[in-house]
Amino acid sequence: MGKLFTQYNLIPLLIIFLLVYGTFSYSFHFFISGITTHILLLLLAICGFISFRKDIMQVKSGKYFTFLLAYNILLFLVGFFLVKDPLYMNFYISFFIMLLIFSSFFYYTTHITETLALIGIIIKYIVPIYVVVLGLNLYIFPNRLMYDKYYLSFFPMLYLFLPFFNRKILLINILFSLIVIMREADFRALVLLNLFGILIYSINSLNALFTKRILRLLTYLLLALPFVFLLLSITTGLNPFTLLDNESYSSFSIGNETIDMAGDSRSYFYSEIYEHLCKYNALIWGTTPGIGYQTSLANASDSFYDLLKVGRIDTEVGVLEFFHYGGIINVTLLFCFFLSFVRNIFKKSQNRFSYIICVYVAFRWFFLFMEGDIIMYMQWFSLFIVIGLFCNERILTMRDHELKSTITLYLNNIIKK
Repeated sequence: MGKLFTQYNLIPLLIIFLLVYGTFSYSFHFFISGITTHILLLLLAICGFISFRKDIMQVKSGKYFTFLLAYNILLFLVGFFLVKDPLYMNFYISFFIMLLIFSSFFYYTTHITETLALIGIIIKYIVPIYVVVLGLNLYIFPNRLMYDKYYLSFFPMLYLFLPFFNRKILLINILFSLIVIMREADFRALVLLNLFGILIYSINSLNALFTKRILRLLTYLLLALPFVFLLLSITTGLNPFTLLDNESYSSFSIGNETIDMAGDSRSYFYSEIYEHLCKYNALIWGTTPGIGYQTSLANASDSFYDLLKVGRIDTEVGVLEFFHYGGIINVTLLFCFFLSFVRNIFKKSQNRFSYIICVYVAFRWFFLFMEGDIIMYMQWFSLFIVIGLFCNERILTMRDHELKSTITLYLNNIIKK
């Protein structure tokens, strides 16, 4: 037991606790559930800062990440003095804690064995727990056995590592994704993430079709697409969120419920954030999260929306949150972090799997223009685990057969223990 609770294992253990707790957190009193989650997240943030290593600054993506994290911490600290409403402050502290867990990125870069052990344990043990819980919730105990659906955004990342396991594990994960898609069909972020997870597994399996050149092309295409859509929106008035509105496959039915997969619920966020920053002449540096933006949702009749009259702190769109908090500077740092990561892999990697990682990471950049706000912290965990691992020079310099045997050995041996 003493070997389990070491300083090197604390971050994986906290993530495992969060994932298991997430399946049942809504079964408890809402206040207790929130307090417990934030205590775990605060401990995770502290462990992340402790795990900081100076050698990460030798990698360009590590430098950009350090600048990005430091800049956002500064924005939050300044914003503390701008918050006036006590209830707003509670949300503010919650977001600040979730921002701090980004620092755990440094851990994944320098602790390969422990990070792979975390992935292996989740695939072998935690996913089956979620399959059982979701199955019970879907078929036997609807509206009784509750869970926090935001935790589900962690798991699509696992498809990257499923080729290193046997087929039975793959089938369990596909079953999990199908249940998630059926159970949370109205939560488009989860549907897209799970479908992309299955796609990335297929890309990993089709070696002959997806060569390194094709993977490189896909990566840069995904990185560039948001800017292409943004430019087209400015010059032609194109709204990419309505492109599928008239397509027959943009909606489907489950039982008596019709799910609309293409309804526009994002473009007005872009307009509101842009108007907010123009109002304060802060397009370059943002207004910090201490000054909420005015939203049309504040007109709702529910008493909860009284808080929104003070100003909304989140946007439900990852890139817009960085834009809101720190303006163009913040978004530029975020993009440089993603770009420098993939460029480092294309420059140094000796294995095809790293190129597949680039496609996954580039998709997550593209996805940030639709979803991925800071409060959905499990998405960020899964992203930084992958990026952290493949910032490691030792992994990048491995050949395909060497990387496969190394990861397989780490995952399977640790699971057997």
